[in-house]
Amino acid sequence: MYQPALRPEQIRALYYLKLKLGRPMTELVREAVEVYLQDFGGSDQLIPPSERGDQFHLSRERGSR
Repeated sequence: MYQPALRPEQIRALYYLKLKLGRPMTELVREAVEVYLQDFGGSDQLIPPSERGDQFHLSRERGSR
């Protein structure tokens, strides 16, 4: 899966936001991405059903691929 990189100044700003808020940087990034995705209808609207992680895990638990 593609993992986009953040620019160094974004990492630096997140670090100082982490210090100010006392929350992990990963939590801040996830929250920011979730808010952005919600503006476009949320991840359920953007990701095709065949590509959603939940269905992948369910099919693997059943033994199919």
